[in-house]
Amino acid sequence: MDYPKELLTDVSWTFGLGAFGSESEFENELKEYHDEVKGETLDTNTAILECTKVIIIYEVYDDDEEDFLEKELTLEPDNGSSFKLKELLYKINEEIAPELEDQDKRFLEGLFFESSNDPAYPDTPIYNLFLGS
Repeated sequence: MDYPKELLTDVSWTFGLGAFGSESEFENELKEYHDEVKGETLDTNTAILECTKVIIIYEVYDDDEEDFLEKELTLEPDNGSSFKLKELLYKINEEIAPELEDQDKRFLEGLFFESSNDPAYPDTPIYNLFLGS
């Protein structure tokens, strides 16, 4: 299957606001934040990725190691077949925001396709999450 090479590159968001606990609360904050930064309305109901699960790879700076550590998370869409923009970003936020709240690199720059041929994750798209400061 062909997966998008880039996702969420046109969305303004910071993972520095912490976890929300509710998708609707997150969606409201996302729309407000994006509008404030970009000056435009964000359509959060757009289906952006068709898959039964996705692997997200990201980095977090570890003060003890004095280096970046690569981490990954596996997400599944609620409907079992595709992610809407708000659902994918909400699920990423809820998992990684607590780790990124105090990091310099906590601003969303996008998801960039890496592979869907990893033998450990057959037919599962793998994306790198790029963060900026």
